[in-house]
Amino acid sequence: MPLSDLREKLKKGRIAAAEFIPILWAKFITPDGSVHAGTILSAAGWLTGTSLYRAFHPKDDIPPGTVIQSNEVNKEWESLIYLFEEYNFGNVRVLVGRLIMSALAASDEHKPRVEMSYVQQDLQAQYNTVMKKHGFDYLEGARAGVVICSLLFNITAPLPKILIPVSLPELWRREL
Repeated sequence: MPLSDLREKLKKGRIAAAEFIPILWAKFITPDGSVHAGTILSAAGWLTGTSLYRAFHPKDDIPPGTVIQSNEVNKEWESLIYLFEEYNFGNVRVLVGRLIMSALAASDEHKPRVEMSYVQQDLQAQYNTVMKKHGFDYLEGARAGVVICSLLFNITAPLPKILIPVSLPELWRREL
C-alpha cells in the first residue's frame, strides 16, 4: 500500500475515532463527568476485537462474550498490537503483552465494571455504523479501533500513571 493511502486511512481512522469516542464516553460517564478507565478501555478493546473477528468470520452467529479461536485473527491481532505499540510508545520498547498481563492482575478497582456482552449488545451496532460511514470494512474498523484504544489509553493512562478517571474536556486537549 502506498504511503499516501496509509496516511489517508490513518486520517480517516482518527476521524472515525473522534466520532465514536463521545458515544463510548457518554455510555460510561459518571455523575462527576469522569469515566472509569478500566471500563472504557475494555469496552473499546472488546469492540475492536469483535470487529477483527468479524473480518475473518462474518457469518458466524456466536453469542456475545464467547471465547473463540482463530488463526487468522491471532495473526492480524499481532499487527494490531504493533500499531498500538507504535501509537503509544514509539521507539520506547514497552511490551504490550506485559501491560495486558499486568492489567489482568490489577486490583478490582481497575477492572471493567461492565461485562463484554453488555458492551457488544449496546454498542457494537453503533460502532459498526460509524466505521461503515467512514468506508471501513471490519478489518479496517479494527484498525480504527486501535486508534480509539490508543487515544483512550493516552487520556486515561499516560505512563507511568496507573489507570485513572479523567474528564471529557481533557480528551480533546491531548494529542496522540
